[in-house]
Amino acid sequence: MRRLVRRASDQRSEDVVGTLGDGEAIDRLVSEADVVYHLAGAAHRRPSDAAGLAEFATVNVEGTRTVARACLEHGARLVHISSSAVYGTAAQPWREDATRRPVTAYGESKARAEDIVRELMSRGLEARILRPSMVVGPGTRGSLPALARWVRRGVVPQLGNPAKSLVHVRHLVATLMAVGSRPELPETLNVADGHPATFAQIVDALATAANRNVLRVPVPGAARAANWAPAGVRSFLGAATQNAVMSTERLDGAGLSSSVSAIELIRRGEGL
Repeated sequence: MRRLVRRASDQRSEDVVGTLGDGEAIDRLVSEADVVYHLAGAAHRRPSDAAGLAEFATVNVEGTRTVARACLEHGARLVHISSSAVYGTAAQPWREDATRRPVTAYGESKARAEDIVRELMSRGLEARILRPSMVVGPGTRGSLPALARWVRRGVVPQLGNPAKSLVHVRHLVATLMAVGSRPELPETLNVADGHPATFAQIVDALATAANRNVLRVPVPGAARAANWAPAGVRSFLGAATQNAVMSTERLDGAGLSSSVSAIELIRRGEGL
């Protein structure tokens, strides 16, 4: 296995030091590779952070272009990690053939990256696109660790009770490896465990893992406020009050279902 790393201090013998913007480093990384897993990307930027939003275009869009072109040139198979954020306001449960309607800058950048991969597929690139749901497990970032901090304090604001598709990082990695070795799989795959969990169920699971009693404080009108709030607040309220449920029909049909739900793994203390 060969990785792209930013610092020489992180380098193993086969690794390449560089960034997604370094075409020569990407060329060295991809040369002689059979399969390339493109997981690198920018995420978790505030809408008010201009530099962070620009990074979406530099890393998620142009970085994907650099990697995909190198794969095409060297004949490597690309497994590209996209995101459920590309669906946005599409009807749920989200299916892979749905019209994408991203509503965030991050989602838009991931949709553009998908388009780049597909355009190069039309020119001979062999690639598959995976769209993970909310990822849970050791080292994950985003809303779940923030919610866990509220749980540890013993008080959680209840903005709503939306259902969210989840995938544990172990399930995601197993799916990645399978897709890299099975060219018969569909071009695009949702990756989730097929057991959406509500906000209340996620809080219960985190509380069980932390052995804490939690007071839930309802916040009436949070969903309506999302319609007129400033961009940064609107993005947070939307994530906290809206469903995000994916279809896993293709994944299940490929025999790639998870034997244990992500919510059960959170309950066991394996969610963070």
